[in-house]
Amino acid sequence: GIPLIDTNKTNVTFLYRGRADSMKLSGDFTSWAFKLKMKKLPDTDLFYLRLSFESDARLDYKFIANNKEVLDPLNKATAPSSYGERSELAMPDFTRAEELHATYVAPKGKLATLTHSSGILGYERTLYVYVPAGIDTNRLRLPVVFFQDGADYVNFTKAPQILDNMIASKAIPPVLAVFVVPPVEKTRNRITEYGMNDDYARYFVTELIPFIDKKYNTTRKPADRHVIGPSFGGLASLFIGLRYPDSISNVASQSGYLSFSDDSLFTLVPIRSPRPFRVYIDIGTYERNVDGAALGSPDGDFLGGNRRLSRMLNQRGYRYMYREFHDGHSWGRWRNELPFILRWFFSSGK
Repeated sequence: GIPLIDTNKTNVTFLYRGRADSMKLSGDFTSWAFKLKMKKLPDTDLFYLRLSFESDARLDYKFIANNKEVLDPLNKATAPSSYGERSELAMPDFTRAEELHATYVAPKGKLATLTHSSGILGYERTLYVYVPAGIDTNRLRLPVVFFQDGADYVNFTKAPQILDNMIASKAIPPVLAVFVVPPVEKTRNRITEYGMNDDYARYFVTELIPFIDKKYNTTRKPADRHVIGPSFGGLASLFIGLRYPDSISNVASQSGYLSFSDDSLFTLVPIRSPRPFRVYIDIGTYERNVDGAALGSPDGDFLGGNRRLSRMLNQRGYRYMYREFHDGHSWGRWRNELPFILRWFFSSGK
């Protein structure tokens, strides 16, 4: 396949054939901030560049032909992003979650669209609520998983399909999933909500959770409530969990922006872990300078921030899971890791 991977499982040759005055390569491995110049074979239209990666790496990339980003036309593998599709490099030892390509046909749950108005925030938002197939919700009380950046989890990770597969295979019990969609206005959006916003956390716990509990037959136990988010949404999830551990007992952060505002989140971590509070964290080793937004700044070093919080959780006796991957800040990885998180949420060791 293309890119070409050597038998040593580490050396990779990127190839692009076509007319261009200049060809460059950018991706997770350049923090999308730098563009690597590709070489051209004399008297041909073939450009190439050789790089080396870990044998289990999974990375997004794009070519830049005459200053215009393009997908790799020779590589059919792509990964979703909020910036559009990107080409995907999967090294030989990378393992793709089986729930993403289940061989059996799982019954499909229902995805309802709701509108919820907040008195605290002063505006309304869209929610997508997943109810598993074949479940009598009048008789069975369901645990709940809340997703920050909910529309992206629906569209980019295909979370409802993953839930269908995992519930059908009994990997997890039937669950209710609430995909919380942030607004997209200038003064109210995911940045204003997710940046350790006290009002958003209070809305989440005192308005959103009671709304869901009233509308659906939920267990209403903190130990059966789970919240997960990516990037800024990972920060928001941890912030809510640390502020209200008596309401939500299980929190997952995927590539969380934990270095935000000089590690401000860390001041909320109690000396002793609330029981039965549990924290999941995953991060990519290529997340040293996310989106090239803060070159050389600790604030943009997501990997460093996640490692620092992991050490703190360990020192203070938290029940937590920390995982690093040779990967970038990508929905491709967050999608692949979601089945593991759901298993961890509902593991027998809760």
